[in-house]
Amino acid sequence: MNRENIERLGKRDVVMAGYPGSGAAWLGCVMVNLGIFYLDGYHEILDPSELHRTRILKIDRRDRLPDYRDRDKLNTSFSESLRVVKTHLPTVAFGDAPQFRALVLVRDGRDSLISYYHWLCNFAGLDKQLDEFLRDGQDPESYAPAQEWADFYTGWLQYLDENSTCLVRFEDMRENPVEEVRRFCSFLGVSRSDDSILGAINECSYTSMRAKESQAVSDSNQESGMIMRRGEVGEW
Repeated sequence: MNRENIERLGKRDVVMAGYPGSGAAWLGCVMVNLGIFYLDGYHEILDPSELHRTRILKIDRRDRLPDYRDRDKLNTSFSESLRVVKTHLPTVAFGDAPQFRALVLVRDGRDSLISYYHWLCNFAGLDKQLDEFLRDGQDPESYAPAQEWADFYTGWLQYLDENSTCLVRFEDMRENPVEEVRRFCSFLGVSRSDDSILGAINECSYTSMRAKESQAVSDSNQESGMIMRRGEVGEW
């Protein structure tokens, strides 16, 4: 998440905080298909104007994921003033007096680290074996990823009071998706029918999202690695 977005967060905003590899791209797609204003804080900037809450200053659109690419075309207006902004940053980046709420997305650390490792290999040029990455992270000067994962969630779960924090487990989302989406929608203060929720979940199945990404990659001759890789529970 860039500094401009952090400075523009306010009382209507919800930060979706998750360690890399926790399933944020998938959950963000569900929100987009539910008509919730969601953006990737690393690739887009919140508009500073209070008059145009749906307008986004484009930096880089993730054309690999058509649901994100077509979001503004599909959702020309939003029924809630709510904005959900994704971040992988620890709480230290946000200061001591946050006005926003937080939706904390957590996945079994073992699965999360495997997913993050493959993303780094495919998109960030990491050239290490998995055991070396788990020992040293991206470089010998960094924390071991398991410690970084633990510190990230310890920080976020202690950062705000319980009324301002909603914990969403990736595994629960996969097992009971309608119930879990209904629960975090209640936290966000948005109302969606079960039919709408089920439709968004089906549209954002990993099979569907992988097929869309594969087609987008083929059409644009992008790198062949996949953001939507497996999304399995217990892959470790």
